[in-house]
Amino acid sequence: AEGLRRLVETNKVIAVLGPMISTEAEATVALASELAVPMVMMTQTPGLGDDSPYAFNAWVHPDTQVRALVEHAVGRLGWTKFAIAYPDKESAAALAGMFWDEVEKAGGTVTAVESYPAESTDFRETGRRLKGSWYKAKPPGEMDSKLPFLPGRRKPQLSAPSVLAPGTDFQAVFVPDSYRRVTMLAPGFVFEEINVGGHLRSTRDNEYPPVTLLGGSAFNHPDLVARGAGYTEGTVFVDGFFPGSSDESVTRFIKQYRDAYGGDPTILEATAYDTALFVCQLLADGVKT
Repeated sequence: AEGLRRLVETNKVIAVLGPMISTEAEATVALASELAVPMVMMTQTPGLGDDSPYAFNAWVHPDTQVRALVEHAVGRLGWTKFAIAYPDKESAAALAGMFWDEVEKAGGTVTAVESYPAESTDFRETGRRLKGSWYKAKPPGEMDSKLPFLPGRRKPQLSAPSVLAPGTDFQAVFVPDSYRRVTMLAPGFVFEEINVGGHLRSTRDNEYPPVTLLGGSAFNHPDLVARGAGYTEGTVFVDGFFPGSSDESVTRFIKQYRDAYGGDPTILEATAYDTALFVCQLLADGVKT
């Protein structure tokens, strides 16, 4: 806060880039309004600055990722039926609820939702619960019907007249978790005949339509496929920066960055670049105070 005040009152700056650390952003949001100076933050905490006319956040947050993911799945891929498997953590449940709402807004349906312990390594039971076969074999009790951190919501698969058919009753599964966890989840789902990665081949007696795993930026890791032994092939996820993009602005930025620094940019550098470019373009319009 002292640094922000010094920048404005002593150095007479007319715009501030940053902070990048959430605690620092929390300490300066109110002061930016008091000083009436635009502050463009780059912090991963959503909601900071929402109530301030002077504080803005350039980071791509999870809620933005969820909306983009649903727009792609429903609007571009044409999928209409989804399942959700989430760890029993409040942050993951918030994303699960957000995905559920966005799917319904887009005209789709969430047909199955299941939680699992955050440190799970075996997901066969989660797969059976998601399909509903667990509950057909053993009628659900009161605890079975509850969804941790999602009060007022019920598991849709409990109301289904029969066991759900993966690939037909849900075409994709949203998993708000890390790439490490999803590489353990995928083989457990395949074991329960949820055909993620396309490993199961349909026969004359059994149909195995493909099911796609969906996730956010926590899936974006080079080891996603290698650790998943191929079971995570075809996974769809969203992030704020993709170095492999063919978009001209991205390829130009990467070349310039490599020429200047001898390495590859990450999302941190990409976000900082976009933020600086945005402010510079505004200043170029003739802003003087």
